[in-house]
Amino acid sequence: MNDRLPPFSSPKTLAAYLEVPVSTLGNWRTTGVGPVYSKMSNLVRYADTDVYAWLESTKQNRTLR
Repeated sequence: MNDRLPPFSSPKTLAAYLEVPVSTLGNWRTTGVGPVYSKMSNLVRYADTDVYAWLESTKQNRTLR
């Protein structure tokens, strides 16, 4: 992962940062499991603060069964 995201990232930029396919971000948007995003016309953008907050919320200290 890169050190920091720009203030607003495109799906392509965020996918590279998270090391996931761009299609994964689309699936997460559809299912509501990924970071929140803004949509302006047909442009999707992720605020860095929202991405970092989402990453914090995904932390786990053990495997759940």
